[in-house]
Amino acid sequence: MNLKNAYLRVSVETNEQLSCCCRVPKVDLIYIDAGYFPPESWKEAVRAIHKGVGGIGKMAGIRLPHIFRTEADEFLRKNKELLLDAGFDCYLIRNAESALWLREESEELSEDSVIFDHTMYSFNSATDEQLSVLTGFESFTGTYSLELSDKEIRSVTRIPEIKKELVVYGRAPMMVTAQCVRRTSLRCDRRMCVMKLKDRTGAFMPVKNCCTFCYNTIYNSVPTCINDLTDDIMEISPDFIRYEFTVEREQDIKNIFLGKNPSNFTRGHFRKSVL
Repeated sequence: MNLKNAYLRVSVETNEQLSCCCRVPKVDLIYIDAGYFPPESWKEAVRAIHKGVGGIGKMAGIRLPHIFRTEADEFLRKNKELLLDAGFDCYLIRNAESALWLREESEELSEDSVIFDHTMYSFNSATDEQLSVLTGFESFTGTYSLELSDKEIRSVTRIPEIKKELVVYGRAPMMVTAQCVRRTSLRCDRRMCVMKLKDRTGAFMPVKNCCTFCYNTIYNSVPTCINDLTDDIMEISPDFIRYEFTVEREQDIKNIFLGKNPSNFTRGHFRKSVL
């Protein structure tokens, strides 16, 4: 695998991030988040991604909710036609409920368009087989769990029919909760924003409230960066690599793609096993 020619994917949560990534030639696919992009904007976003900039079009995907509760079920059923008519090339799925909903509601769904996120815990071939049985998808793209170290990833036996994504940049979600920080500290005004929590070490963790599905995501105070560990990534040889953008602004994204990682970052569990 040559990283210069690797299939590079990004996930975005703001229009600023989307616009910036559309202008990056080496990005092959952009996932927009269903919770932060309103349904009426999906088709326009897909057109912009497919068109690209300078005639370099990209594939478009949508990332489904972290938690599938009543709000998610009602939202997706209400906007089912907009979802299926938008022209998404693939679906980034973060829980089994979303996978089952998509299978039931989309008659023409291609298994090649199904990507299971790292929250589906695609640890090894055994878990991939169980995911296949549970969801009914015989072939899909799985994402290496954030809890796996580089040595653990390399030791995994892969199923030929199942492709793999590796997240090489992004803030790891520390907690996804229905206990809304904005509601308890201020009031619920249905305005999505970024707040901060201070931990016992004095570090500030970004908190994004997703009012569409009524949950908060508390992120690590620093991003996980392994995008510069090219030798390790080449040895793992994932089918795709992904950058996850959450609170980054346009200049932050430009710097990251120029190889300028933030001054403070972590390797996550890539260098340190959970056990």
